Amino acid sequence: MPTFLEFWIIDRNGITLYHQKRNKNVESINKNLFSGFVSAFHDIINVSSQENVESIKFKNSKLIMIPTNVYERLLFIARTDQKEKDKNVRKELNKLSKIFLNEFNEELKKWVGDMDTFETFGKYLIPYW
Repeated sequence: MPTFLEFWIIDRNGITLYHQKRNKNVESINKNLFSGFVSAFHDIINVSSQENVESIKFKNSKLIMIPTNVYERLLFIARTDQKEKDKNVRKELNKLSKIFLNEFNEELKKWVGDMDTFETFGKYLIPYW
């Protein structure tokens, strides 16, 4: 099972629904700034090349993302070490996306921007830390 450094669920409008990081003492970029950038980047690539962004690689880590086509086309994103296999991370992101959509189906229909609505999702991430 892959280890996550950070995990996000964002909508394509750049709004963060959920964010958690492995080490809460390590500073990370503002979650809303990150979400806006990733959703804009994803949409630009999607429109210009009709392809989805699957990963963004950095020197020591990478972002792996999978889109869904429900509720504003959500993006599930994990930041991992470079050593993690993309295929394994995508497999786990698919599992997590199904759990999230099943668990919060009703809340998503009427969600008005309160991230606390999805706070209990963290229990599903415990094996990935």
